[in-house]
Order: sequence, then structure tokens, then C-alpha cells
Amino acid sequence: MIDFLQVEQQVKVLTKDVIDGNLTEKELEEQLLQLVDIAEDGYYWMFGHRSHRWFRHNGQKWVITHPSTVSMSYPPPEKSHEVNLTTLDWGEVMFSLLCILAVGVTIYYSSAVG
Repeated sequence: MIDFLQVEQQVKVLTKDVIDGNLTEKELEEQLLQLVDIAEDGYYWMFGHRSHRWFRHNGQKWVITHPSTVSMSYPPPEKSHEVNLTTLDWGEVMFSLLCILAVGVTIYYSSAVG
């Protein structure tokens, strides 16, 4: 079973090794693949070395998920009301807006038909 805190720390050390010139990108990729593991929920998990986020494979694709949903030993995400626009993931923002639009269109057409 995966130890979320240990994997996260290992990824950070490996990333620093690449920055310091002690590890190539190819070696980093090989090491990262070895850190992908199954958690208590039965899904594969990995830590993004560029995004610094956790990903869970849902059987079809990798989705951003926080380990506190699985492991009580992993601290929950910090709640912050401030948004740093320099680190905001615009892809996620656009996806969210498209979802909201799709729901709105569905509601509009279902109320117009019925």
C-alpha cells in the first residue's frame, strides 16, 4: 500500500536531483513510475512532480484527488479563500465553466420541453 507522505517526499527529492543535475529527465520518469502504487481504496495513485498534486486513476483516466479522502494519516487540504492568479489552473477553470454551462443548457431545455 502506498505511503502518501513518503511518496510525496521522494518525488520532491527526485525533482531536486534533476534540478541539481544529479538525475536526468529519463531517470526521473523511471523513478516516478516506480512510485505509482495502490492505496487502501484499491486505486492507483501518483504524485505530480510538476503540479505538486495527487492523481488517482479511476479506471479510465488520471483525476486530481486529495489523499485525505483515503488516508486518515494524510492531512486534509488547507482551506484558503485567497486565489493566487499566477498559479490558477486555467484548464480547470475552463472545464468547470463548461460543466456549469452544460448543466444550465440541460435545465433550460428540460424546462422548455416539459
